[in-house]
Amino acid sequence: MKRKPIRALISLLLVLALATGALAVNPDAMTDIAGHWAQEDIRYGMEHGLFTGTSATTFEPNNEMTRGMFVTVLGRIAGIGSDTYDTWYVPYIYCDVPRDKYYSPYVSWATRFDIVNGKGDGRFAPDEPITREQMATMICRFTKAYGCTLSQTGTPVARFTDAGAISSWAVDAVEEMRSTGIINGYPGGRFAPKDTATRAMCAKVFHLLQTSLNPSSYAQVWSSGITLSATSLDMKIDDTATLRATISPANCINQKVTWFSSDTSIVRVDNNGKVTAVSGGSADIYAMSCNRTATCTVTVQPDASLTFAGETEMQKCMRLFGRYLTESERDVYYLGTGGQHVTSVTVPVWRIDSSGNKYSSRISLNVHRNLAATVLAIFTDIYNGPEKFPIYSAGGYRDERGEHGAGMAIDINAYENGEFVYRNGTLVPTANWFWSPGENPYSIPSNGDVVKAFKKYGWGWGGEWRSKRDYMHFSYFHT
Repeated sequence: MKRKPIRALISLLLVLALATGALAVNPDAMTDIAGHWAQEDIRYGMEHGLFTGTSATTFEPNNEMTRGMFVTVLGRIAGIGSDTYDTWYVPYIYCDVPRDKYYSPYVSWATRFDIVNGKGDGRFAPDEPITREQMATMICRFTKAYGCTLSQTGTPVARFTDAGAISSWAVDAVEEMRSTGIINGYPGGRFAPKDTATRAMCAKVFHLLQTSLNPSSYAQVWSSGITLSATSLDMKIDDTATLRATISPANCINQKVTWFSSDTSIVRVDNNGKVTAVSGGSADIYAMSCNRTATCTVTVQPDASLTFAGETEMQKCMRLFGRYLTESERDVYYLGTGGQHVTSVTVPVWRIDSSGNKYSSRISLNVHRNLAATVLAIFTDIYNGPEKFPIYSAGGYRDERGEHGAGMAIDINAYENGEFVYRNGTLVPTANWFWSPGENPYSIPSNGDVVKAFKKYGWGWGGEWRSKRDYMHFSYFHT
């Protein structure tokens, strides 16, 4: 069996981006570690590229260590470089881990090796201070994933006097840290599992961990490939199927598979590879192990009662009118009998309270009766999207010319998504409107959940018109 000795530490000094600007890697330049109880551990960590200073002259040993910082240093001990793992998919797994942060490749690595699995609510919480029991758990999962054994270092305490306060999921990990002497706790025998760890504490723990690791026990963890039982699936809404992943070689110690969907509004997958079709469309299911990836493309047949991207003008007319109508004939319909075919539909939305917190609510609007199911599906997709995009107003039917006259157009958050026209080549608002996506939470981003949901069901967005821009406006016939 091929063996890869664990690197004692990374030889190159990789900068941990803990602050903006140039950060020091020379422990002799640190003015706040002299005489500190962890001075030698800090020196060790800096000399071997695990830590940098928070400025050219400070290490801030008593500052808290975040979860993102901790998993980064742990990855460096394992020999993981910042370019070892792709990060494009990380936001699909954790909604609070962008793909371009210093810790992103290390979160990717730790997730694939089952060293971390987030907070259980779709978050990794990279900027939260790490607790002492979380620290112990990550280290033990790391040694298990790599098949490493730990030798005893120093004289461990007999027991922790506050063992009863340790979370059940961390009990075994804390005991291993105690028995090996890597974490001895506070004076008096307390472990203090819920206390947060400082940078100095972590420097000490990582120094002891490196001393305790037995590199000769390092096992084969790198898979040479991963395959799925199917590379494509055709499903109907609410169908389920289970994908099986095979990792090679068979004796690879890490059999952890990380699953995720490229679009959870179309298809979802759980941690066991069970796929559930949610709505019409196509999405990819990814299975990852170590640094290998396998893909299955899932096509879900659309609900016949729902509109869908790619419908022809003839299909749209048949759905609404039972026959083809030209644009001029549709104009007559809008101003004539269109309003007779309108019904009310109530949809889920997010709102924002006076404290800036989002809360669940509902809103009603009038739409063409043959589009009611689609409108509900659109707003449900927006509601379930990762943005939790807030909607305080949504207007459908109005007695006027155009698609609003038959409930086939919808305006969302009008004031923050107003109509703009070109004047001398520049877009200017036609009234007291504005559109500031990313700055105002009610403005609709061009690549966000709202636009994606409407496009998924074949609707057009006024924000893409050539002659002007109407960022609030979505319509079935794209007019």
